[in-house]
Amino acid sequence: MYRTFVTIDSTRKSSHLYYDESCFLWRKNKISANGTYLSCWRKAKVEDNCSAAAFIPAETPNMLIQRSVHDHGPDDIECKKMLAISKMKQKVATESTSKREVYDNVIASTPRAIARLITYPRVESTLNRVQARDKPKAPQPIEEFWSTLQMPEIQTKFLEGLQRSGFHMGQTYHMDGTFKTCPPFFQQLFTIHLNYRGHAFPLLYSLMTSKSNNSYIRLFQFIKTVIHDGSPRVISDYKLGILSVVSQELRLSQHQGCWFHFCKALRLHMMQQDHLSGLISGNDCHLPLSATIIKVLKMTMALALLPVNRITDGLRQIEAAFRLRAQNYSRDVQEQMNTFFAYVCTYWIDQIRPERFCVYKQPDRTNNRQENFRCTFGMTALPVMSHWMLKKL
Repeated sequence: MYRTFVTIDSTRKSSHLYYDESCFLWRKNKISANGTYLSCWRKAKVEDNCSAAAFIPAETPNMLIQRSVHDHGPDDIECKKMLAISKMKQKVATESTSKREVYDNVIASTPRAIARLITYPRVESTLNRVQARDKPKAPQPIEEFWSTLQMPEIQTKFLEGLQRSGFHMGQTYHMDGTFKTCPPFFQQLFTIHLNYRGHAFPLLYSLMTSKSNNSYIRLFQFIKTVIHDGSPRVISDYKLGILSVVSQELRLSQHQGCWFHFCKALRLHMMQQDHLSGLISGNDCHLPLSATIIKVLKMTMALALLPVNRITDGLRQIEAAFRLRAQNYSRDVQEQMNTFFAYVCTYWIDQIRPERFCVYKQPDRTNNRQENFRCTFGMTALPVMSHWMLKKL
């Protein structure tokens, strides 16, 4: 009796199963000139050891003939489970989404009774093998990696005539580095995105072997060959290496720090003070003193919204307003607030300088486009990303 069948991936490495129209699964036994001999996929199982056999004639490769009967019921549930796993493997091999996201998407469209049988820990190693199978061997020395990047077959051109088109003239450049998601023997992945008409376009990815000042100088000397705008607007965080090199290599640029990073640093510093942290987000946040401390923190964050020439005076007024009530607070709170004001003055006013963190009347106040990219990038790539994953992204 002839039966139609479909081929599905097995959970075994580099093997396939045959699923016939009667919902039974077969495994390839041997191949001859006459055709392919199949045995029940349960034959090797100790608890079943089914002896059913089938044959795919060479002249009808899309049909099979069952030669003996099974001693068990159809394999419908097991087959649907394998089909779902096979779909996951196909998506992992062809898409750039993370393994977990692929798993969640496939499970969402799988019947609940089948989905309960497929847990992520059980399929994770299988999906890892699929990813590794489709990648060439990673280059080991940096010199070999550089040679690999010059191969025409791995290069993709997304836009031609960038410098002639005026695409990046008078625009804003968002710069940031990620240290957690980076191929081996590199220290960080430094990225530059171009803000063009409200959309962020990736302009440059740089794999850096060092975070030293000299490395940033060499990077920005190359960046000047890409950015031909005489006075670009640059937004970044407050890493001292980037701040000094931008002012040195892009002297005509308008360099603005990220307001989000400014606010985050202020809150983090206050949270590190044991008597203040509880007043901000701990068990003491319901006290009247808590409202005062939180108001001081918010007013200090808002300093970046003032014109540059009013920021220092604004800090003095915030500090003076707090000291009017300081006598009502404990000595510990007073000392830690003094530490906070000293930090803002010595680090942000004297070292970073107001013109770098001022966002007064700026259309883009934060580097959140880069932060969003880094978040998405980190979910897609692995913490220690391979070279070929970077190319795939």
